[in-house]
Amino acid sequence: MEPDDTQLGAASPHADFLERALVAAGEWTRFTDPKVIAVFVFLGLGVTDLIDHATALVDAHDRGNFGGWLATVAFYVGCALAVLTVALASLALFPRPKPEESAPSLYYFGGIATFATARVYERAVRAKTARELEGEIARQAWEVSRIARRKVQLARCAYVAVIAFLTMWAGGRIALAFV
Repeated sequence: MEPDDTQLGAASPHADFLERALVAAGEWTRFTDPKVIAVFVFLGLGVTDLIDHATALVDAHDRGNFGGWLATVAFYVGCALAVLTVALASLALFPRPKPEESAPSLYYFGGIATFATARVYERAVRAKTARELEGEIARQAWEVSRIARRKVQLARCAYVAVIAFLTMWAGGRIALAFV
């Protein structure tokens, strides 16, 4: 039997475009992870030193001068920013996709895995027309793009938080040197 425009196997410019859009969205999603890991590296540099000098930074305000208070405040603000950075970076690494539709996706591994057996999944795929399968790819490209956008937003926020943390850390250490 010859494939027609209602059966799997019919190539179309739309299907090709959707496949490329899906691949591009996946690449953007993957490119975010190394940036987030860099956030953790920067955070680790400062947190290690912050912990090593925690007692001195916390007690610095006892000296009663501006530098001591600055060191103590910078320590506590830095700790809060470190926690915020970890939260933002973790969310960027592990976004929680919330599919728009209730029916399981025929293209997303999570949706595919909801089918009881491989045969049941195969029957579901074969029951779709070429246009419906293109729709599955379009929905997957859209969902992966949504995830990529969210990951990039969270990675940017994590970078801002880690820069703010590093500023507090450096400010606290400098202030401690003048106490």
